[in-house]
Amino acid sequence: MSILSESFSSISIKEISLDSLLLATERSINSTLTIHDPKGIFREIKISNKWFHHRHIICKHNRHGPSDIKCLKNCQQDVGVRSESSNDPFKKVCWKKLLELVVPIYREDKLQFIIFIGPFRATKHHQIKSLSDEYQKLTKISEHHSEHLVQLLQFLGMSICEYLESHAFPNQIEGERKSIVRKFIFNNATEEISLGDLAKHLFLSTSRTSHLVTELFQKSYSELIKEERIKRACSILRNSRKPIKQIPPLIGIDNEYYFYRLFKKEVGMTPKKYRDQSGPGTTESIV
Repeated sequence: MSILSESFSSISIKEISLDSLLLATERSINSTLTIHDPKGIFREIKISNKWFHHRHIICKHNRHGPSDIKCLKNCQQDVGVRSESSNDPFKKVCWKKLLELVVPIYREDKLQFIIFIGPFRATKHHQIKSLSDEYQKLTKISEHHSEHLVQLLQFLGMSICEYLESHAFPNQIEGERKSIVRKFIFNNATEEISLGDLAKHLFLSTSRTSHLVTELFQKSYSELIKEERIKRACSILRNSRKPIKQIPPLIGIDNEYYFYRLFKKEVGMTPKKYRDQSGPGTTESIV
């Protein structure tokens, strides 16, 4: 575990590659990692798209039609709902009889992203007979080993959070209040937050806060919020196959039609066209 420990301890260094850290983790634990980013927090981060895939050959098998719908429900919808309600790690067995450990990563009592590890063998029975050899290669996992992996992934998750924050706020010399505003928007953009909420955070009046934001950024508070939310939407579109209509509430927008109009205005194309041009395409199985 020494390589992994060194990687974790170096996570604050801006030059470190997140791909290298995740690859070192996979090699150390001899299993596959997958990240789900329901909030789009990985926006503008240089990271290989492969980490957002369930890459095992059994996971990728028959990903179309009814089978694909079941995969999306198991790994995206059901896991997402459970992870939003609790930060407790859990085991998930999908319809293909694959077991994965799921670790929701929280910061300041808010879900940031979800890490999966596996798959492991869940049962002696094979759901897909044509892949029986691949099922045989899967290993069982003990409770002790599960606990160890969960602790490691929680540590990894918090290190990634620090990495993401360091890259979201790379300028260490800007004024304290400007930095506070940036962090407030980054940490709360997916919630229903108002200028008044920022004012309370700064211990200022709403009017003074409005003038301060414009003075610091040459943009209004609402413009800053819109920018952050569109960045999150772009990340979700690139790295997942989540239905577009499910994206607005994840980024703090409660009106689907407003989201479509805003996205086209800010990006210059519809969300669907953006996904078609920038997303994973149809050759990979992404959940």
